[in-house]
Amino acid sequence: MASRLAKAGIAIPPAAALLWTFDKASAWLSQSTDFMPHGYCYMWDPRIVWLHVISDGLITLSYYCIPPALVYLVLRRRDLPFKWPFWMFGLFILGCGTTHLMEIWTVWRAYYVLSGIVKALTAATSVATAVMLIPLLPKAIALPSPEQLRRSNYELRVQVVERERAEQHLRETLAERERTLAELADRKSAVQELQLTQVALRESQDRLNAVIQSAMDAIITVDERQHILLFNTAAEEMFRCPAQEALGSPLGRFIPERFRAAHVGHYQRFHESGATRRVMGRLGVLAALRADGTEFPVDIAISQVETAGKKIFTAIVRDVSERQRTEEALQESEQRYRLLFSEMVVGFVLFEVVYDENGKPCDQRYLEVNPAFEKHTGLPRDRVLGRTIREVLPGIEPFWIETYGKVATTGESVHFESYAQPLQRWFEVTAFRTHQGHLAVTFADVSERKRVEEAREWLAAVVESSDDAIISKTLDGTINAWNRGAEKVFGYSASEAVGKRMLMLFPPDRIDEESDI
Repeated sequence: MASRLAKAGIAIPPAAALLWTFDKASAWLSQSTDFMPHGYCYMWDPRIVWLHVISDGLITLSYYCIPPALVYLVLRRRDLPFKWPFWMFGLFILGCGTTHLMEIWTVWRAYYVLSGIVKALTAATSVATAVMLIPLLPKAIALPSPEQLRRSNYELRVQVVERERAEQHLRETLAERERTLAELADRKSAVQELQLTQVALRESQDRLNAVIQSAMDAIITVDERQHILLFNTAAEEMFRCPAQEALGSPLGRFIPERFRAAHVGHYQRFHESGATRRVMGRLGVLAALRADGTEFPVDIAISQVETAGKKIFTAIVRDVSERQRTEEALQESEQRYRLLFSEMVVGFVLFEVVYDENGKPCDQRYLEVNPAFEKHTGLPRDRVLGRTIREVLPGIEPFWIETYGKVATTGESVHFESYAQPLQRWFEVTAFRTHQGHLAVTFADVSERKRVEEAREWLAAVVESSDDAIISKTLDGTINAWNRGAEKVFGYSASEAVGKRMLMLFPPDRIDEESDI
């Protein structure tokens, strides 16, 4: 209690000061009424008055439109490096608009003190914006311009081209070295130079061989007669053939027999085309043959280079068996899905959720429906696809939209039965979210079942309310229904009679008549 009194005592002085300040401010603002409105300066000439009022009004309206645009820009562009200047400019422009609004107000009301306060706040905002903007200028200037980005992209493309040229130059250099070695072999006087060149070439070849042998794809080089000159480690594993066995043998041994004639035609056209390479995948998926006779699909990239007046061809081969199996499994899964989708007895709908300006679900758009949808709803597929529920069924109850929106928002599945007034049908529905903003619905028309249930309930009510005794039994004579009329006639309650034999209702001397009933 003492602590509360202490807190109250501490709060009294600030409250009193606030009331005093408010009283003084009110009195100060009220002094504005001692001045004349601006209209007197205009001599209340309607043309001058409305010229200023309309101009200030348009300026105010324009200024008030700018801050929302800046706020929208900041909220939409999350990647802006400097966001606070937009907020400051928005506040500054809002103040400028308010000063023009006060100019309109003071034409008829002499609230110059309030007008001055608005201008002072606008001035403070303007000064703060200017002061905070000055240190930002070097950072903003340092941001790369679109031209600089384009220049950087151009430089990267130039580097790529230069790298390709360097690789081509390297290939040409290697070919030139091979030609040089062939010439030096005929010159006995240049033995030492030949040995040095051979050492350098050997080192270069070792490095190249290390790269080739460590490659993940099979690399095979053949001469103009299609005899294998190079067969790397990946090729050994892929074709299940040792390099010693493959070297010198014809390339056709690794091509299925039915494709060898076509391969010769492809090779001849590539040889005569003058092209230096053909990228992987351009020829499509081809078939290759392992040493054990099994076929498998491959992608192949081919290049050719001329050395010592002869051409050699290098193929980079990639086994795409796993990729093909994956694609086939995907196609099979897609076919099963389509078959299931088209053969489903229940209706199926895939919805896209439509949101209002506040981000709340307000409708659902039909993305896909199965054939059973038309049977259960009577709505043609081409009439609903791409349209929303409210467009297709304008009188639909809000319950449907709200329930589906809740499923899409919470991710919780629902199962229910409800009546759709526009369709005049009862539906049993299961709805679940597939991913954000989408949900799937399976449903069945249970209108007939509902009518049977209603008829059964009506009949049961009639039987139950009858004053006559109405009893039903099974074929073996066991009572399974007993109404209130039977209770009055026989004196047994339903709990006492149901499940018992009908014989309990017959006198001992007439038990044999039970089978006649």
